[in-house]
Amino acid sequence: ADPAGREVKPAPGYRAADIRGTDVFTGEVVSLSDLKGTPVLLNFWATWCGPCRDEMPEMEEFHQEMGDAVRVVAVSADAADSPEKMAAFAEALGLTFAVVHDGGKAARAYRVGAIPTSFFIDGEGVIQVRYTGPLTLEQMKEYAELASNTAEDPEHP
Repeated sequence: ADPAGREVKPAPGYRAADIRGTDVFTGEVVSLSDLKGTPVLLNFWATWCGPCRDEMPEMEEFHQEMGDAVRVVAVSADAADSPEKMAAFAEALGLTFAVVHDGGKAARAYRVGAIPTSFFIDGEGVIQVRYTGPLTLEQMKEYAELASNTAEDPEHP
């Protein structure tokens, strides 16, 4: 089952759509294709979303613990969220993972309705988990492990 041959769809077992956005701190372009080979926690949120704010400290803790083993990419689902507003939000919470602005394009590609919504994508670019609602640190670790173990699956050398 070659991931490249899989259909792109925002659901587990399908290929993750590539996203391109700007890191609100560094101004660098962030894309999923650049992170190929590394599992990614792709999180959709908005500056006005209470439950999103609540899960961010746990996501930061997850990021600190995982380092580069799992990349955290948090993309605003709200086209009206400006990079400045997003940077202020992230700074207030002390976030050090990639906080990405793309004008809401990725949220449309991933058909995100309620937020927060998170996707755990394996190193091959295949979605392993789609989760709606705030995640705890324990859940993040559990789902990241699922997304990390797929590479060692003997059926897909």
